[in-house]
Amino acid sequence: AWLSTVTGDACCEIQSEQISRWVNSEGIKLTTRKIRLAIMRHLFKYLSARELVAPNPCLLVTVDYNSLAHTQKESRVVKPFTDDDLKKLLAFIEARLASLDDKINEMLQFPIIVGRLEERRANHEFWKAAAVISRCTGLRLGDIANLESEAMGPPLVCWTRKRHKRVQPHVLWRELYEQATKFLCRSGQYVFEAKRKMYLNGRTRSVMSGQFTKLCAQAGLEGLHFHCLRYQYSRKCRELGIPTPHISEFMGHSSVEMTEHYLGETC
Repeated sequence: AWLSTVTGDACCEIQSEQISRWVNSEGIKLTTRKIRLAIMRHLFKYLSARELVAPNPCLLVTVDYNSLAHTQKESRVVKPFTDDDLKKLLAFIEARLASLDDKINEMLQFPIIVGRLEERRANHEFWKAAAVISRCTGLRLGDIANLESEAMGPPLVCWTRKRHKRVQPHVLWRELYEQATKFLCRSGQYVFEAKRKMYLNGRTRSVMSGQFTKLCAQAGLEGLHFHCLRYQYSRKCRELGIPTPHISEFMGHSSVEMTEHYLGETC
């Protein structure tokens, strides 16, 4: 049914030209085009394996760079997530938590309102811990949301969901990391059970990164997103003299070339 809304045809009748028109729709940015193409490639790879389509119409589809404006082709300049930025963000979150505690105490006679306030408090607690964990380990947001209690270590070891590989990052700012993680719940299998469910739900996954970007903006940190923490981790490792292959291993990259990209000026 979803494919019909995109192409207007049945699955087996979809042509590469139709997919290309959807991927390269006018006004769609480069990153979105790449995401659309990746989605369609995964979908039709599955359909081909089930022999529902033949041949795979995505094999001839590419991103049309010629229809993009210069500004759309250029990569965005990374705005480093500095130590001062992190301090400012954490101070903002702490102030929010204090304010929520006061509201909860004022509304104790209203259980429904208290429940909602506690949800907001738990959300801010997660972002406080997640920001520090990523700053100190370079872990992706998805990997943090899916952290298992046993993976917290020491040493910190996790299986990254993106590459399905074992990652044991070098922990920077050990004292800050331990302070942020020592009170995390480790009674169950997963440290952040609620956020894990949110991440595994395709409809709410994108909401998570948007929440962090909004939180940064509210703290006066415009232009920052969660992945900036991961980029900054790689550059801090470089400043400490850690060889690029080791940084690549810490971050769970598929290649050293990807790490070199992180160590550059754009993302």
